[in-house]
Amino acid sequence: MPVNAGRVDAIKVKIDRGRKHIADASGFIDSYLSRNPFSVSTRRDPQTRRLIYFVNNVDQPDPQLAGIVGDALHNLRSSLDHIAYRLVENGSGQPPSRRIYFPIFDDRTNYESDGHRQVRGASPNAVQVIDAIRPYREGNSRLWQLHRLNIVDKHRLLLMGGAVFDSVNISPTIQRAMHQAFIHNADLQARFNSMPMPDLFLHPADNLFPLMAGAELYIDAPDAEPHPHTTFRFTVSVGDAEILHGEPIVPALTEMANAVEAVLNQLASHI
Repeated sequence: MPVNAGRVDAIKVKIDRGRKHIADASGFIDSYLSRNPFSVSTRRDPQTRRLIYFVNNVDQPDPQLAGIVGDALHNLRSSLDHIAYRLVENGSGQPPSRRIYFPIFDDRTNYESDGHRQVRGASPNAVQVIDAIRPYREGNSRLWQLHRLNIVDKHRLLLMGGAVFDSVNISPTIQRAMHQAFIHNADLQARFNSMPMPDLFLHPADNLFPLMAGAELYIDAPDAEPHPHTTFRFTVSVGDAEILHGEPIVPALTEMANAVEAVLNQLASHI
């Protein structure tokens, strides 16, 4: 059966609406971060004399952000259910008489046991495509995260207090080390001092999620003095760490939207 462009376009409306909410969340977070909600202080280790930068205070984002993220999740998850509905309608030749869901499960075993039941009536070829998408946690983590976070949002506001340590500008540390390396060579030191040193932001191995007051961000050299250009970047994740593991929320949502669009593209010929 030929692709019904109208049906595909109608589903794209839901996906596009989800992307609009993601853009709104991104703007909200940018505005939140522009107010410097994380204050950073320094202290010195009395034994090593190393300078320690640490979080002094964390101001959590307004709960409105959770509502925006929830709207994005809802539109993306319902897009998948719209796909499932059209697959069953197209495969059976009539509107489904029962509730249809796009199957997403916690593991492969449960999917193989119950997944096909949720799209009963879809053509065998369409079901094979869904199988290949592997809509379970270990097979397609973005779809699984979308599914689980949407379930949470149905029952309560998502916890958006999951601050994330994104990166630190280590340019001042490099400048100091180079200055000390050239301290006995005036010519090299003059050349180095004449070169502009761009910011160099380093991503930590541990993003300290969820970021709390007192968390140590960066340990500088012994007897180093605080430098105004030793700056820090932060972002926001959801507090449901077992689902998103402290990933920044906007890139994660964007990848979820991409995963949903990929599902639509793969199944368009069966809609």
